Amino acid sequence: MTILQPAAGTRPIDAMDVLARWRRRTMAAAWRVEADWLCPDTQALATAFARGAFDSKTAAASRDHSGGHPAGRVFSLGPAGTGFRTGDPMAMEAIRKLAAARAYDGVGIAEALADVGALFSAFDLPTPLWVTAGFAEAWVDASSLLSVAISCTDPANGLSTWPHFRNRLYELYGAHDDVGRGFLVAVLRHPIHQGSGRRWELEATIGRICADNFARSGTVLSRTSDAVIILCERTQDAFGRINRCASELNSLLEAEIPSATVRIDVEPLPDDVDDVARLLDSLRR
Repeated sequence: MTILQPAAGTRPIDAMDVLARWRRRTMAAAWRVEADWLCPDTQALATAFARGAFDSKTAAASRDHSGGHPAGRVFSLGPAGTGFRTGDPMAMEAIRKLAAARAYDGVGIAEALADVGALFSAFDLPTPLWVTAGFAEAWVDASSLLSVAISCTDPANGLSTWPHFRNRLYELYGAHDDVGRGFLVAVLRHPIHQGSGRRWELEATIGRICADNFARSGTVLSRTSDAVIILCERTQDAFGRINRCASELNSLLEAEIPSATVRIDVEPLPDDVDDVARLLDSLRR
């Protein structure tokens, strides 16, 4: 009997069943923020699992003709270069796509691997070695290709990248009981610069102004195309820095964009960490 063929009298497993059991197991185990878990690639992996892509019979059907090893990509283990092959190609594609998505979203490799392991443990199965190796390799590949996106600093302006900003916000909820009362998010919104000649110079200057105004304050600063986003403590000093920064940015942008005005929006932080994803989405609009 294959792993996805239920005993007589039970209904077949479909992708939604797999997804629901996987979600329950990973939330109970290692995944930190429920709102960040579901994505097209988790759905694709659940579909591959439900179709039997990780089934022993499926893997056996994909064996090559040379040595009886499962067909697929070869991975090298250790200095001796001992290799092993993957199982079903559809399964490996789903694994690699999810790994890349997790890396791009700033999910650490330990949390991401624990999540994949939860899929198999939800069905009382061990995680195949080729799944772990394939996922880890794809996560590392994506991290290398997207090193700017997942690093701490945006080289264009010297401020935090969005994944770093997001992670710092979530860290506050792990370290403080009442984040909404102690911290705030301020957004300095401004018109988008349409020209291309001095755009990089302007971006660097915006970053310098922001960094200078919030120096030695523990503030996390990030950027979108039309805003500076500020995560800081809720203090009088912070409000003073926000106003000074907005004033300096306004003077800078007035010289570049006719009738430019920097608008200050203060966003309340939610009491519940599960509502943070909604706030982050609104800040990027």
